[in-house]
Amino acid sequence: MDFLDELQESIIVVENHIWSNYQPEGRIHGVCASRAIETALTVQLLKGMEDCDDLSEKLIAFCVTYLNEISEQDSTENEVYKGISKLFVSAVVSERAGVDPVNDFEQILGRFNHPSKERKHVLYSVLLAEVGLLSFEEIKLSQHCFDSPNNQSWTSLVMIAAKVIYGLNTKAFTVSDEDLNLLVDGQSEDGSWDCHIFAGLIILIALKKTGQFSSAIEKGLTFVKAQIRPDGGVPFIPDVDCWITALSGIVFSRRNQPKHSDAMADYIRKIQLEDGGWGFRKGLSASDTDDTSLCVLFLQLSAAEKSQQALSKGLKVLLDSQNTDGGFTTYVRGAPSEVEVTAHVIMSLSAEQRKHDSIIESACKWLATAQGADGSFRSEWVDTNLYSVSQVLFAINTLSNRNSLINEMAARGGQFLLKQQNIDGGWGNFHGAQSTALSTSYALIGLLSFDRIPAAEAVARGMRFLLTQQSENVAFRSAPDALGPRPLVYDIKLFAAIYGLWALYELEAKWDQLPKIK
Repeated sequence: MDFLDELQESIIVVENHIWSNYQPEGRIHGVCASRAIETALTVQLLKGMEDCDDLSEKLIAFCVTYLNEISEQDSTENEVYKGISKLFVSAVVSERAGVDPVNDFEQILGRFNHPSKERKHVLYSVLLAEVGLLSFEEIKLSQHCFDSPNNQSWTSLVMIAAKVIYGLNTKAFTVSDEDLNLLVDGQSEDGSWDCHIFAGLIILIALKKTGQFSSAIEKGLTFVKAQIRPDGGVPFIPDVDCWITALSGIVFSRRNQPKHSDAMADYIRKIQLEDGGWGFRKGLSASDTDDTSLCVLFLQLSAAEKSQQALSKGLKVLLDSQNTDGGFTTYVRGAPSEVEVTAHVIMSLSAEQRKHDSIIESACKWLATAQGADGSFRSEWVDTNLYSVSQVLFAINTLSNRNSLINEMAARGGQFLLKQQNIDGGWGNFHGAQSTALSTSYALIGLLSFDRIPAAEAVARGMRFLLTQQSENVAFRSAPDALGPRPLVYDIKLFAAIYGLWALYELEAKWDQLPKIK
């Protein structure tokens, strides 16, 4: 079998795997796997509750298994995430051998380099004290430490909940009725807080400590119980079906129209929110720029004529969300601009590039200022800057009018990707890290976005590695790398298949440029 035959057989396998997750209402189901920290927080919430012993045992069993296996986990896993998870799990299963809570926590957070670091330090300090691993007496915080300006609503509610937990435990300040009412009023009809299980658990722990709000607590706990996975764990969020459906549709359109294109477009239109945008799944109260940009792009590609009203509303959300620096951010205009979000908006606006030329130009100028000297970009929502580089390259290389600034930015990004390649042909989350299917897919998507592929031999080696990450009749396997909330990693197993398929499609489309692997 020659390489092209192998490539096309792989495409069929991955396509079939993705379609196996298709649901009749037109969505592709992107379920979120269990995560240790939510499972540990659920154990904490259930303490002292009636008729919860069996459930607690199931959750604790998951935690014990996680703790036993953590040293054997893939070395590609985010060390900050793994360290935080270990602290929480160690606390709830009362297994603290080898754990030095204060020093371990400071060392772990010391490796987290992000503008939200101070806020995360406050949050995890309070939560680790709540589970008994740290002492509230040793944590000296004022009320303003919990302020969370320019953040999405669930982040603000999490910090209010942390303030309530800290205030009730330390008596350092009086917990206000206003804060408590904000927590209760933020609860959705399904009992969650906009389907963020991580946020919901922290809020439920805070409400439970007041000895009030039994109805909200019962409703919230019912939602959490419904999310428990067969392995006994609790996920970060239930699923990302809106994101997965739109992304899959975009990727499938790189080769041809998806077989369920009309139904998928109907589903996306039906779950459009009142504000005109989209969130990561149906039933949320507010949209975000990233999901909105992908939904707009998918509808433009698959059902533009039938989607004029939805597209008009979605585009308005995008245009209204641009920051003064030219970039775009996920949730709140005025928060720091984010690279991959800005790249996705450019993709969605490029279908009518002339109409949106000034918006795209200012976005590209901001991206140029955000590019590092080595050609990289910081990634916000994925645990590797290969992702942000790949999305920027795909966005700007597909523009019909490219000036010298864009061409130079693309060239530096391409060189960065080539320098990160490992000896085995793949790419890891960072330079020298073990290669993964996801990171390799990101790099290949970026390199294959050029009109003329740079370093065809490097691309060929990358594809060879990627195909080794696929077993017979099984889609790609990869360590997870999605972040939420930073620096915690969550696992949507379908991501590896979708980004892998995207890379395979791009290679097939540029096959004539790669004579060395024919």
